[in-house]
Amino acid sequence: RARVAPAHPCARDTCASLHGAQRRGIACYSKALQHRHAPLQACNSRCSVIHPVGDHDHRSDFHHNQTPAIRMERSTDFFRFKAMNRLESLQSFVAVVESGQFTIAAERLGIGKSVISRRVSELEEHLGALLLQRTTRTLSLTDAGREFYPRAVQVLEDLDEAEQSVLRSQQELSGRLRLAAPLSFGLIHLPNALTGFSNLHPRVVLDIDLNDSEVDLVQEGVDLALRIGNLDNSTMVARPLAPINFVLCASPDYLQRLGTPQSLEALAQHKGLCYSNLPEPQKWRFIDPIGRTQTIRIPLQMQSNNGQLLLNAASAGVGICLSPTFIAYQAIQDGRLKAILTDYQIPSVTAYAIYPNRRFIPQRVRALADYLREQFGDQPYWDKGLKPLIS
Repeated sequence: RARVAPAHPCARDTCASLHGAQRRGIACYSKALQHRHAPLQACNSRCSVIHPVGDHDHRSDFHHNQTPAIRMERSTDFFRFKAMNRLESLQSFVAVVESGQFTIAAERLGIGKSVISRRVSELEEHLGALLLQRTTRTLSLTDAGREFYPRAVQVLEDLDEAEQSVLRSQQELSGRLRLAAPLSFGLIHLPNALTGFSNLHPRVVLDIDLNDSEVDLVQEGVDLALRIGNLDNSTMVARPLAPINFVLCASPDYLQRLGTPQSLEALAQHKGLCYSNLPEPQKWRFIDPIGRTQTIRIPLQMQSNNGQLLLNAASAGVGICLSPTFIAYQAIQDGRLKAILTDYQIPSVTAYAIYPNRRFIPQRVRALADYLREQFGDQPYWDKGLKPLIS
């Protein structure tokens, strides 16, 4: 572009400053005030920014093409708000609300109590509304504060997610990740999945705890846990990984000796292998062909807190097993077990990846949850050969 040389050496800096301000949508008036000795002129034929001139009235509007003038009063408001630092003010306000005290919030942010108090006050002044009702003993949100707080939290979380998104593309994941999972699911399906994850992220150290008992993630220091079934802890973030279907099965030898049941009522004459971690292990629920739910109590032959043990017992002819397909699929495909009463559906549950509900979750935790979802998904590989039995 053709350029008109500035009449004063510092006018070029002023021009750049003003153009930078325009790109940010800011009427950069304060910079212009520092250059009153520079003549007022356009820097080139395409520039509509009016630069400072010696005796020009600096309260005049700056013009950009045909847009309405931006008054100096608005510019002054902007710079006052910028000076108090919007991000730090939001962080301070959210920290005070979450901790309930200015002192605790200040310790959490590593700043003085007077600093955090000033930031909140400046935020309130800018908004023109009282956000916190302060007394000598209590601290509570006003109506405006209750409306503003969740939006402030969302802004901070969105900013963190944006930063993490950039870091994801530029930094390699690293650090220790403690994973808890059910024993049978972990032994059968996690080795291949975790091997693939480790190949992608070799600097992530996996610490794996296989246990059918439900662990306390916070108390046990677990970063990510796999849970199967209905979740009742709303304090955790839950990511669905895969549907968990069930199949009723027994060995061909067992069915030859005791007969194949043709109805749910006939199960009362058979031997049940029951999973003891359920609230009522001997009560099995089914949905009949016309959609009615029926519950059958099966005579107990054996119970265990491990599904693989029960499946092995069924393969050995000990009894009938109500097994998750992720355990039984291979034995059914190999012919060691036979699915029975397939006209009845068995209610399915879901496998979840869960982690504590914190604002800042390590990216390696999110990455593993995403990877497991990709590996299993809505149609897990273990169900592909069993569709006629579980549909």
